[in-house]
Amino acid sequence: GTIGLDWWESPPERQQSSSKPLALVLPGMANSSRSLYIRRCMARLSRAGFRPVALNYRGVDHLEVTSKRLGCADAWQDLPEVLAELQAACPGAPVVAL
Repeated sequence: GTIGLDWWESPPERQQSSSKPLALVLPGMANSSRSLYIRRCMARLSRAGFRPVALNYRGVDHLEVTSKRLGCADAWQDLPEVLAELQAACPGAPVVAL
């Protein structure tokens, strides 16, 4: 399947060093970055000085299903790849997840 990262602000340029902390927002099951509560959470995080980015699980909402694996209870297995992508996008930036 395909997962997606939805940045509240435009995605940072690759290898852009930043001390601004990243906030990885993990929607509940069957929700995505398009869910109203996620949008409101990301807006508040941005106002609080974070760079919010939401994880869209495999096959949820607007993401195309590209494999037999869908986003479900084992979605945590995608986190190492997601964290590596965030660290590559913003080297040195602290990351929190909620």
